[in-house]
Amino acid sequence: MGLTDDIDVVLCDVFGTVVDWRGSLIRQLEELSGRRGWELDAPLFADEWRRRYGPSMDEVLTGELSWTNLDDLHRASLLALLEATSIEASPEDINDMVEFWHRLDAWPDAPDGIRRLTKRFIVGTMSNGNVALLVNGAKHAGLAWDVILSAELAHRYKKDADCYRENVALLDRPLSSVLMVAAHPGELEAVSKLGMKTAFISRPMEFGDHGQTLPLDQIVDFSCEGFDELAAALGV
Repeated sequence: MGLTDDIDVVLCDVFGTVVDWRGSLIRQLEELSGRRGWELDAPLFADEWRRRYGPSMDEVLTGELSWTNLDDLHRASLLALLEATSIEASPEDINDMVEFWHRLDAWPDAPDGIRRLTKRFIVGTMSNGNVALLVNGAKHAGLAWDVILSAELAHRYKKDADCYRENVALLDRPLSSVLMVAAHPGELEAVSKLGMKTAFISRPMEFGDHGQTLPLDQIVDFSCEGFDELAAALGV
């Protein structure tokens, strides 16, 4: 029996792994600022907004902040960033900017690669994004998920082990039957300790001029350049 015979479910990190969050945010920020006449450095603004992503979730993980979904965390970070940059945005503009995260473009290999994987496996998200964000994002980017799993369903953000345990339990599958796909070695290291299988997808342009690289001493089950290559490695 080969490794792929033990896999029933393929779950994917979304931001950075499946979708180009940075390029998509920059594009939408440039379009909105152009219409409003704002003097806004879109790449810098996008990077700073993303930089606040981790610390805001840490406040929830530590209990400093009660459960708050990602849309609301993005909104709070955005309001602070707008104040810091003295940009006067209307409530409608703010709502639109929060929904930028619902309209992120997929990396070119992702839609077809994911569709191929669904021929053999249950394929879904395992994301910090809230359910509405992920559903809207799938429609926008043409992502044929079988299931949407989210930190929102467990009220725990990744890398809390219970986030993975509770979401996978909804599928009535053991963790050992799940392949976790991500462009972030830290997440893969965390889930491997739970018995999940791991696949690293290289996204060298996630942060513009660089992406996260797999450490030489980190062992994963699959290391691929994209979802098309992963599908081939899994025999579909």
